[in-house]
Amino acid sequence: MVNYCFFVMNVMTQIRIEQDQIMPLVNIVNEICEMGFLPEEQWVVPWLLEPRQFFDDKTPIDLINEGNTSKVCDLLRFIETDEADIWEPMEYRDAQDRIRRGDVPSTYE
Repeated sequence: MVNYCFFVMNVMTQIRIEQDQIMPLVNIVNEICEMGFLPEEQWVVPWLLEPRQFFDDKTPIDLINEGNTSKVCDLLRFIETDEADIWEPMEYRDAQDRIRRGDVPSTYE
């Protein structure tokens, strides 16, 4: 069992996050941990710091700091439904077209 508070604080000490984006970061980290797509908790920070074509070569942390957590959540939905790889991004145009069409998988439907 992961000591969640310790884990989130550990993540926050390893990355640079704007103060007003702390709760969105906590929500994203919580979602990643609940999904269980990373086999080890210590891989969350590298995943958050990995630039992705899906994000125009920005990192998930860049988007969180910009207040654009919805795009990070979109990628998490694609990963959860095996339509995107954990470490390799989807083709940017294909993913953007699907988002524009509203064809983003959701586990909440």
